[in-house]
Amino acid sequence: MKNKSFGQTSGLALIRPTIQQCLKTVLCCAALGAVTMSVQAQNLLVNSGFETQTYASGDPLGTSTANGGWFGINGTGSGTSQGFSSVAALSGTSSYLVTMGAGDAWDFTGPYQLVSGITAGVSYNDSFSFMSPTAIGNAVAGNLGNSAVGVTMQLQYYNSSFATVGSIFQTVNTGVGLTPGSWNTLSINNALAPTGATYAAVYYAFMLDGTQTAPQSVYFDNASLSAVPEPGTVALAGLGGFALFGLIRRRK
Repeated sequence: MKNKSFGQTSGLALIRPTIQQCLKTVLCCAALGAVTMSVQAQNLLVNSGFETQTYASGDPLGTSTANGGWFGINGTGSGTSQGFSSVAALSGTSSYLVTMGAGDAWDFTGPYQLVSGITAGVSYNDSFSFMSPTAIGNAVAGNLGNSAVGVTMQLQYYNSSFATVGSIFQTVNTGVGLTPGSWNTLSINNALAPTGATYAAVYYAFMLDGTQTAPQSVYFDNASLSAVPEPGTVALAGLGGFALFGLIRRRK
């Protein structure tokens, strides 16, 4: 008897091209994800969302405390205080709270952090969010570059000996144009790390002029310090993404 197998195709042979196509698509998508992630800026700050509720007082300038998390800039006013809080948060469950007491003046108080691994010639973005639950109309004027100050930030670059090689300030008058209870963002963008820079310190602070008759507070959250991707890197990632997309389209 003749074997009538002529014209028959095994089930495995039928599904093999489909399996191969699926595998290629998965691999292309994974590669595209890797390309995209490669140009996403890494946040260099430890505990950037203030979720781990620990900080240390003092000065972190030294290799033993680089990348060690948040330190506190301590004000001297009798009613000035700072620390982590679970009362309000932009994301997560915790933020950093700084309070100025009634009459406390020029008390530069808030969190700061020292970061290693800074590359000279690379630009960095520094930002954080802040919120005051009540209206603040007593911001310090004429300080830190003749700007009105309520909430302020400083990005400072250091060399390997911890000598300052660059410093940038940014301030906002909390008494002008801000809605109590709403979150705002303050940032320093494209801050070029000068020659010799190997460390950076971020400082976030709140202070008033002392005319306030009741305690006033500011919450800090979602801090970030990241390198700005070079234009060439972004362009290459974009070209790679288009190439992978085209490959996927051809395989369908």
